[in-house]
Amino acid sequence: MTTVEDYGFIADEVDSMSHEFIRNNEDVVALFRESIAFAHEIRKSVKVNSSDRVAIYLASLFIRTLEHSEAVYVTSIRGLGIEAKIILRALLEAVFSFRAVAAQANVLPDLVAQSDRRHLEIMQRHRAARPKVEGNQEFMARLAELEEMKRRGELKKSISVKDLAEQAAMRETYDLVYSWFCADVHVGTRSLMEHLEIKDGCLVSIRFGPNFEWSRDAILSAIHAVLLLLGSGGRVLPSLDDSRLRGMMDRWEKLGCSAGQRARKV
Repeated sequence: MTTVEDYGFIADEVDSMSHEFIRNNEDVVALFRESIAFAHEIRKSVKVNSSDRVAIYLASLFIRTLEHSEAVYVTSIRGLGIEAKIILRALLEAVFSFRAVAAQANVLPDLVAQSDRRHLEIMQRHRAARPKVEGNQEFMARLAELEEMKRRGELKKSISVKDLAEQAAMRETYDLVYSWFCADVHVGTRSLMEHLEIKDGCLVSIRFGPNFEWSRDAILSAIHAVLLLLGSGGRVLPSLDDSRLRGMMDRWEKLGCSAGQRARKV
């Protein structure tokens, strides 16, 4: 059997640990699979008018949500706890955006302006670092277009993740899952502390290897995000079987501590 020391997270040892986690959390795994299967049933019914900008944006966010939710599951069952949190953060941002735009289509221009402003800043830095790019007509045309939009004041609007969560009616999810569970996952000190084993104030070792401590929470949070998106309606999703959706939400609520529920106890 290959070990974590030899092969990292692709070791046979991790396969065994993953199977054990799935056996011990059959209820959560079953609900995740059911909710994702339900979401994919709906995906097959989604129809978008190519001239409807809002619908195109929502449909793309819907696909992004499905991809991120499955990635949260895959990393969680492999003991990649930090990676699961990173993907969960992206998943929640997609769901916040979907529900905010589905509720108020006028949120979309703010998101587009914010994206265009960031793109302009990136292109300006790229041009300064690589002057040869001025020979790229397509690049320069887009840069000129964005600079003109900025001069006209079209790129001033901005919207934060917190604002999106509030407009999506998901402020509690933002406070108890996104901020507490996900916001510090990149190189924040609180996140990096998870690699350290400290006893009596002294560093004993720097840990490497599978960590399933937050795997159940991450999967439960992904389930909740997907169910909230499916229940948000809007101009993209078809009519749903509400009783089926309510049944899955009821089961989610009975499954114990999700990240948000655990946060209330801290």
